[in-house]
Amino acid sequence: ESLYNVYVNMTKVNKQIDWESFKDSYISHRAEITQKHRGSGSSRSRFLAFQAFFEELGLDCAYGLAYEAEELYWLTLIKMMQPNKNIVEFVRSLHRHGILICAITDMQSRIQVQKIRRLCLDSVINFMVTSEEAGCEKPDPAIFELALQKINCRPNEVIMIGDSLIKDINGAKFLGIDTLIVHEGSLQCIS
Repeated sequence: ESLYNVYVNMTKVNKQIDWESFKDSYISHRAEITQKHRGSGSSRSRFLAFQAFFEELGLDCAYGLAYEAEELYWLTLIKMMQPNKNIVEFVRSLHRHGILICAITDMQSRIQVQKIRRLCLDSVINFMVTSEEAGCEKPDPAIFELALQKINCRPNEVIMIGDSLIKDINGAKFLGIDTLIVHEGSLQCIS
């Protein structure tokens, strides 16, 4: 687990607090950051959660420790990622057929690039739009509009494929974009 790996490897932190308290406090700080920055890419920041947590512990250079903790967190999580082989092959097949692909995601750009590279999809995904870049999260129409601008298409010329009914499917449908939902590893049409 990513968070446990952070705890184990950060001696300045784990000398101050036990694992259960660390986990509970981190989760609480993540919830506060998510609420404080709701609707923006910053709401996903592990750095801000770690920084607030480490400042609360009274640790010197909390921002530096937070940077190290976030790096370790994502390094561990990305290393442990297991792709859905059917979805990855589907994305590759779309690319082979000359279909432009734009990833739309509620996350920080640099993290999503690392994930895309880990899945070996960086050569097939043509564009990426993140909540960090758009200044809003799905289902806000602005994030979908930015994706449409990047791929130079109208809503009736694209299909949104996502795994969240509210964020992906309803967000795209608001603009008149046809949708498919990923459910239990397969694609399903939603009317």
